[in-house]
Amino acid sequence: MSRFQRSALFVAGELTRRVQTELREAKGEAISADAMVVEIIRAKRLDMGDGGLRVQISGLILRVLGRMLAKGAVRKDGWGADARWVQFDLVQTRLNQYMEAMSFIEREIDRLRSEILRASDGNRRAEFYTAQQALSWASEPTVYRSPVVILTGTPGEPEDCQAERRRHQF
Repeated sequence: MSRFQRSALFVAGELTRRVQTELREAKGEAISADAMVVEIIRAKRLDMGDGGLRVQISGLILRVLGRMLAKGAVRKDGWGADARWVQFDLVQTRLNQYMEAMSFIEREIDRLRSEILRASDGNRRAEFYTAQQALSWASEPTVYRSPVVILTGTPGEPEDCQAERRRHQF
């Protein structure tokens, strides 16, 4: 059995696409799950008067929205039936995720810097320094030497790691 419950009403991925379409067509305005239910039932030409069907689709939509909320793709305003959903700008969402990851890297670099200063054993200090340099290289590869270059002592960067060939993906 798959992780997600399947519905005979929608093919795989269809409901998620329809929810994304409803959010996109709301153009940044908050929209209720019930409004999405009505539009999706109308678009699929299903029986609008079937209360059981409406409850079933509403539950499916709320699961989709819950997954999107966990991924940071939507914002939920309010609770229960009064809740409204807004789609985040995907580029802004990816940028926020990138910035959050970078803040974790920066904190770890600071922690490693403290350990370098505290370490009395030269080998241990070298290990902390290498870890710090690896994280620094991951955050700014054009400024720092790659971890492989540091550990192996090889000159230059491997061709597949040259900064001009890498692209950040948001």
